[in-house]
Amino acid sequence: MKNMKLLNFLLAFACGAMVANLYYTQPILANIADSLNIPIKDIAMITTITQIGYALGMFFVVPLLDVLENKKLIIFVMILCIVSYKIEVRKNLEKEFRSA
Repeated sequence: MKNMKLLNFLLAFACGAMVANLYYTQPILANIADSLNIPIKDIAMITTITQIGYALGMFFVVPLLDVLENKKLIIFVMILCIVSYKIEVRKNLEKEFRSA
């Protein structure tokens, strides 16, 4: 019983940290804009795009939990993240090599 309470607390904390992560950039947007030399109106899109991505993820992924087994869904999402990360890294490397 004690282990279940600890697990519930841990999961609640993890969910809270994930949602709070959506808003962590708001107080430091001016610092981010200054360090990247980007206008503040453009850098403000970071928080907006993050929240839109979270909402789209909730809209599309949560219903999949009713259809797919959790383990299969987790593996699928992890593979999708790895593939998208590799595509993005490849784009950035190609851009760097072209500019060099």
